[in-house]
Amino acid sequence: MSFIFSARKAHGPSVEADTSANHTVESVSQTQDLSSSGVTELTKNDKYCVSRLPAVPPALKQQDFSHGYTDQTTSHAVIVSETSVYVWDYTSVDGVPLTISFPVTPNPNNTLPLAILVAPSAGSSDPGLVIIDSYSGRVKYYEAITAAPALGIINSKSIEYHLGLQNEYIHLAENIEPAGIMVATNAGRVMLVSLRDSQGRPNLTKVEVMRARGSLFGWIARKTEPQIVAMRAGKILAQGTREVVIQDSIGDFHRFACSRSGAHKLAATTLAPQCLKAIDGYLPGAEVKLQILDIQSLPIADDLYLVLASTAKPYEIAQRTLIVFTMKIDATGALVYSSQRITSYACGEHESVKLFLPQPFTTAYIVTSSSVILTDVLTSVDPESVPSHKWEDLISFQRSVRLLGVGAEDVLVDSKSGKISRNSGLVLITSNAGIIRVERFHESSVAADLVSPVQLVKSHIEQAVYYGSVEANPIEFAYQCDTEIAGAVFEQAITLVTREIVQNSSKYIPPFSPSLKDHLARRREALSRLVLYVAHNFSSIPTDVKLVVVTSLEKVAVGAAFWSFIESRQETSAVLEAVIKDTLPASLNDVIRTFFMKGLENVNAVLSGFLKACLAKKVDTAALSLLVVDVLQAIYETEEQYRFGVLQLASTDVGSQNMWVFETRLVFQVDSIFEKMVETYRVTDIKDVNALMLIKHHLTVFTQALFYLFDNAVTFMQLKGCDAETMKEYVGYYEDRKPYWINALVEFDGKPEALRLCETYGDFKSLAKISDDDRQMVISKFGRDSSEFETISSRFDYFFEKFGYAFAKDLYTYYFVNDKLQTLLTAFPEYFEFLRRYLDEGNHGKLSWVRDVLDARYVEAAVAITKVVQVDDNSQKHRKLQLSVAKLALLAAEDASSDAEAMYENTSKELELISIQQSLYGQFSQLVNKSNTARDVEFVVANFTNRLQEAKHLHSVVILRKALGRLMANRSLEVDELIDCYTLLDAQKAGPSRDNLYWALKLVSMKHYTTMDEKRLDERLVWARLLAVDDWETLTVTANKSDEYVKQSLQGTVFYNTMTLLFKDGAARDGIDLDRLLNLLQVFGTPILRNQLLGRYSFLDSQDLTGLGDEIAQDEKKVQQCLLGDCVKSLVSAASQSV
Repeated sequence: MSFIFSARKAHGPSVEADTSANHTVESVSQTQDLSSSGVTELTKNDKYCVSRLPAVPPALKQQDFSHGYTDQTTSHAVIVSETSVYVWDYTSVDGVPLTISFPVTPNPNNTLPLAILVAPSAGSSDPGLVIIDSYSGRVKYYEAITAAPALGIINSKSIEYHLGLQNEYIHLAENIEPAGIMVATNAGRVMLVSLRDSQGRPNLTKVEVMRARGSLFGWIARKTEPQIVAMRAGKILAQGTREVVIQDSIGDFHRFACSRSGAHKLAATTLAPQCLKAIDGYLPGAEVKLQILDIQSLPIADDLYLVLASTAKPYEIAQRTLIVFTMKIDATGALVYSSQRITSYACGEHESVKLFLPQPFTTAYIVTSSSVILTDVLTSVDPESVPSHKWEDLISFQRSVRLLGVGAEDVLVDSKSGKISRNSGLVLITSNAGIIRVERFHESSVAADLVSPVQLVKSHIEQAVYYGSVEANPIEFAYQCDTEIAGAVFEQAITLVTREIVQNSSKYIPPFSPSLKDHLARRREALSRLVLYVAHNFSSIPTDVKLVVVTSLEKVAVGAAFWSFIESRQETSAVLEAVIKDTLPASLNDVIRTFFMKGLENVNAVLSGFLKACLAKKVDTAALSLLVVDVLQAIYETEEQYRFGVLQLASTDVGSQNMWVFETRLVFQVDSIFEKMVETYRVTDIKDVNALMLIKHHLTVFTQALFYLFDNAVTFMQLKGCDAETMKEYVGYYEDRKPYWINALVEFDGKPEALRLCETYGDFKSLAKISDDDRQMVISKFGRDSSEFETISSRFDYFFEKFGYAFAKDLYTYYFVNDKLQTLLTAFPEYFEFLRRYLDEGNHGKLSWVRDVLDARYVEAAVAITKVVQVDDNSQKHRKLQLSVAKLALLAAEDASSDAEAMYENTSKELELISIQQSLYGQFSQLVNKSNTARDVEFVVANFTNRLQEAKHLHSVVILRKALGRLMANRSLEVDELIDCYTLLDAQKAGPSRDNLYWALKLVSMKHYTTMDEKRLDERLVWARLLAVDDWETLTVTANKSDEYVKQSLQGTVFYNTMTLLFKDGAARDGIDLDRLLNLLQVFGTPILRNQLLGRYSFLDSQDLTGLGDEIAQDEKKVQQCLLGDCVKSLVSAASQSV
């Protein structure tokens, strides 16, 4: 785990005198000046403080040491190395304290000695020192650490003694003055060594307190036997006599009264059964692996002790659970009052763990190989006062820190004032982090939040935020995960820390600062640290929580930029004050400062209101743009550095709420200011290079922020959903504005930045335009054979390879829209597969056929053209050209497949239909002005529908007028419409219209019908209208007329001409059921069904449909009344014979 912050020098005493609930943790800048003391505060919260003491012997930094400890009675510390024992005053304010060294005599087993500080001799202030050779048992006693070397009595026999070890070594020693010191061997033997005689003169003697356990294998074998783990000096019983407790690892407890003359056993019992019984409920099977680690007297009642033990299930030996028992132990046995399982730490099987309980005996300290655990202990043996859960916290050290020794310090109270002058705690000697003090603040009562998981986690987070340091701080702030703490606890804690920083309610930040700039920078720095801590320790928490921290950091960063602007332009402060009063609840104090101190949660609303007010008051756009640049840069850089960098969130990790800037119309206001700024730059003649570079920078900040913010908003809406109108507004606005933003940036020499933004946010349209402009410039200036052309071609290759079809599609569209069709069809041959896909998917048949022809894909070209003809509503001339090309392509294909042949036939038929329509249009093309289609239609209706007008067939005119509208516009008509035009327009006996009915019959023969009924309806309509053209009443009167006259009259009819043409056109003739049509009674004998007409004339309303049916019936009735059956047959026969 790494952090970016240094440890701090403490500027105030770590003394907690105020125990009220409203106490505030003093931050570095609030504490009193202790710079002269050299104490460095490493971390601090409401409950404890960790600091580094200044007095560090140079040797501690230069040599390797095995063990040591500190002694509060003498204020000295001792450490042991392979060559020397060092002693110094650890409370000294001198960074290089006076250090006394004593030589170490090596022994054959290379075991290091034990060193014990003892009380000064009478008349001296210097502590004494006892050095014990753990292998040989030789004891050396120095009465005063500073006088002994000077007097040359280091080797004096009178202060040496041999304990007489027998296949054993000393592994534990304890100061139990005034009785002396007590030592224990690995064999379980305990000896009391007296240092002075009854007159106080140095005199070393020993008394055996406990015998060694028997063993045939010596001290090596005894390594696996029960070991004495603690010898604790208790209360003074009488002058020169002291109570001592001896505890071993399997639970055997002994209590002695010790004096210079010997030791008397007071009690002996075993603790294991009672301990196992107490923990059986929550650690089944633990009895197999119970191990006692340490013991301390708890002097709130007689014979009360704290016992530290570890236990584990047989299959979990590597991770052992620590348990603190509160027990009454006397000669009658042991009784467990309470047991507390340590949840913050699990120790290793062979890890050394010690227990300390300094006065006032309210907090126990458990020291492991890499941490200190603090936990409350019982303050009363009354069962009703035992809390259900005790406060517990963990201070961990970094892996590089090695603990050499520990000493406890009792609380000190000034005898005059009654105030605490020193808190209780521990002093730790470390190998590479100096001397560290852990002190516990003393409280009059246990607050409710002491056992709150949220507050506990929050405290750890705050310590990391305000004290974390890679280089100097030895504390490991990475959170030690407790599986019993729910994820919601972490989320609440992080949210609380974040909110307190933004609202300026954190105990670690001063509520007021004369410099708002510095205060905002401090809060911004704290939130930055918080993001780092969350990333390293809570990576699995929900995205929403991570974004809360990032959002808060952005708001404070924006607030800092906002304040900087206001401070530099005091004339705008009145505007801001008015906006704040309108936006936020009234404040009694300085409105503006109060907002920046406590109201930055609402910075969006206030900033938006401020910009709106400034625009309304016509505040200088250039000035506002500077504010907006700083605001946007703060947001963008925070998102980039922390959201995507530190937290490693993806662009799709949007949380449940849209980005905070979209809570108002702020971003739209920003874009408005951007446009005003651009227009101002465009009309300003700026020559200064530095000014132009600054303009480019401002435009870049604006553009990249606008791209990012709108892209983020659209992504959120797409992922989380929103109402259609909002989505349409944002997407539409974004798409509309992107070209403007990019063009402005390019205009002011920001093309590289514009290309980067287009690439980042997938604005391929702008990417295509910029790149093609560069390509055309290179071609015109350097040619296609130049290195410059290779460079620009490489850029296109890069985009094609990176973005694939997405880029290709927008590039081709750009060429198509800007009529650069040759470039579209011929450039970038390596990526023609993208072009093919584009042409196929985009209905670009009018282009794709060209590419197909170039690729010799003639059938595909014909297919593409045919599709275009079917879809596009082009002029007949254009359609004829397209179909002619398609026909030629089919001929060139030389494809004999049935599909190709069918396509060829269909194309030929389409061309014939075009010719038929053009023939009809040619009858009027010389008579109309072609500039007004509606007028041309009315002209044709007025002059070429005499038959319909005379018969008052107005509904037939309706359908004719519709078809004429497209005909006169030279647009393609459906076959039905062509049939109606040819049959309803007047057919003259001379002129082009004479053949109209033939074309109608031909169209019937060419048309593809889905049912026979549809074809018979068309045949019936054409036949009725054909027979209605000629004046049969006159023609059938043959009285007084020669045969030749009659013959010429009948052969001069439109009907006869139509039949003659029909018989000449064998294909048309074969397509008409002429035999059925000649049976007029069969054809006209039954009325046309309404549904049949509706299927053909679906565009007519009910009235016109009924009227049309009546008109058709009138024509048929008129034909039937003329009794034309025989006449028609004879004319058909004559026409057939004439061919």
